[in-house]
Amino acid sequence: MAGKAQLYNANDSVHVPWFTIDLDQDPQTRWTEVGKAYGQKMQVAISTVNTTLQAFGLGALWDSLLELMDPGLAHLQEPYHSELIGLANVTGLPIQQLTLLNLFYEISKGCTSIVAEDPTGRIYHARNQDFGTFFIWKTTDHQWGQTDALRDLLVNLNFVKDGKLLFKGVTFAGHLGILTGLKPNTFTLSTNARFGSTIPEMISYFKNGSLGRNFLMYIDRDVLINATSYDEAVAYIQSVPMYASAYYIVGGAKSGEGAIITRSPNATDHIAV
Repeated sequence: MAGKAQLYNANDSVHVPWFTIDLDQDPQTRWTEVGKAYGQKMQVAISTVNTTLQAFGLGALWDSLLELMDPGLAHLQEPYHSELIGLANVTGLPIQQLTLLNLFYEISKGCTSIVAEDPTGRIYHARNQDFGTFFIWKTTDHQWGQTDALRDLLVNLNFVKDGKLLFKGVTFAGHLGILTGLKPNTFTLSTNARFGSTIPEMISYFKNGSLGRNFLMYIDRDVLINATSYDEAVAYIQSVPMYASAYYIVGGAKSGEGAIITRSPNATDHIAV
């Protein structure tokens, strides 16, 4: 693969569009522009899960998953609950399917980040985004079907408040959380896969509600909104209760500010700085 010409074309990055999410706007209308532009593509991405289950004779599991999404939506904290209702209204997609899209990263993920400092003290934070593995292998172009579908959903976002830029982020259209974020002159943040069972925590969520826990990509967005410094971001990520294990990579704006935080649902297992 490494010898193939144009395997990766850096110019393609400019094709990821930008949208503005105004946090002063009504939560049910914040994502209207994104929903209008990507509603059909969201449906394609969600349908790959159903198609895969059908191929393995597990069609009934799809119906069961959607039934679970009703209590899943009911337990979802604000503003995400209201934002999801608004997104369903503008796209016309069943809200259970959009809820599944928002919870899916808790059980299916894969990506890697690095944070480093050069001899001049400049901080570099980079990541790859692996996604969609094991959902519909396409023999024509040797690609996972869901990978193609999710690639078409990538969007860049400017989150603004009080008329000013608060932070920038990258996500999949339809997901209300953030995969990668940058708070100008403050810190950068990315979430990466750490494998392990999330079944006990997710069962508890559907039965009992959040109980103070949060979802990985929502944690990213929350810390980008609320943390005013690199140290605050690191402290929050180390302590917030969550559902799934993950690696959080944080970069700062000053020399020496870089951390890899190894999280399990109830504790920080390790931090490398």
